[in-house]
Amino acid sequence: MEIEELERKRAELQEKVEKAKIKRDKLNRLSKKLGEERDSFNAKVRKYRNEAIEHKKKRDEFNKRVKAHKKKRDDFAKQYKKFGKKAARLKKERLPKDGTTLGNLRKEIEALEFKQMTQQLKKEEEKEIIDRLSEVSEKLKEKERIIQEDGELREAIEEMERMREKCDEEHEKFEEFIEKADIEHEKYIKCFKKSDELREKADLAQDKYFSTNLEANDYHNQFISLIKEIRKIEGEIAKIKKEEKSAIERKKRDEMEKVAEEIYERFKKGEKLSTEDLRTLQKAGFI
Repeated sequence: MEIEELERKRAELQEKVEKAKIKRDKLNRLSKKLGEERDSFNAKVRKYRNEAIEHKKKRDEFNKRVKAHKKKRDDFAKQYKKFGKKAARLKKERLPKDGTTLGNLRKEIEALEFKQMTQQLKKEEEKEIIDRLSEVSEKLKEKERIIQEDGELREAIEEMERMREKCDEEHEKFEEFIEKADIEHEKYIKCFKKSDELREKADLAQDKYFSTNLEANDYHNQFISLIKEIRKIEGEIAKIKKEEKSAIERKKRDEMEKVAEEIYERFKKGEKLSTEDLRTLQKAGFI
């Protein structure tokens, strides 16, 4: 193959090398970007997973508090029920049997006072309300007096009220920690949901990274293969040029030896030689 043809082929390959290099480098940049995106998504996944774990710990701790306060509430409720039954039994035995309870008397007093304050009443109606208030108040005071003087009944009512207050306190704490546990559970769910969404994005980025990397490797292999072809062609070109140079040198040497023989013949005949003639004989190895 002639040098011109080899050089033309080398130029074509060099053009392909440049295209493969540009494509490879572009894909490598894209691959790097996708890798960074993947790593960023994975870092966020870990962040949300860690947050989810923390919310779960808090939720579980609040649920323990819920369970503890529920148990206390239920225990106080049992005590409230126990003292309530005792108080009801003692009230039935020791308070006047007039068909009214302390609670009903208090409600009636409140209703009468409300009516007195909010309605425009006639004198007769006003007097009826005042008389009824006095009557009901006396009944209430009498029952309260009996309760105060009856230590066992008073203690039963006080214990019942104390248990009710404690039961209400524990129930408030129970509901407070249920709400806190629910909030942490919602945060836990949201973090895991966000983590799963980011995991999908990370996996997609990883898939794109992998396929892009494979494509970049394909172009790199093309680049290497083309470079090898170019090196092979350059070797052939160098070989041809070396052979051509050797041929030229041989031709020059043959021509110089021919001239030297002619000069040497003249020398043998006794002709006078010039400095240039002597130099030619010396180069040809005649002297």
